[in-house]
Amino acid sequence: MTPSRLWNKNFILSFSISLMGSLVFYMLLTSMAAYAVISFGAGQAAAGFASSSFVLGAVVSRVPAGKYLDF
Repeated sequence: MTPSRLWNKNFILSFSISLMGSLVFYMLLTSMAAYAVISFGAGQAAAGFASSSFVLGAVVSRVPAGKYLDF
């Protein structure tokens, strides 16, 4: 049995898609609180709540998304 290579086309494609998704998430996360303060005139606490609720929603949504990922 010949060992398969790790850095094949599918691995690089999966890694790139995962990297882009994570990059978009973290860029949105860091700018969301500042956007809420500037655009909506929200206070620091409300902007922090909006940002933390986004993170909580992303974490909670991973549970059912993992179930349907196999389909």
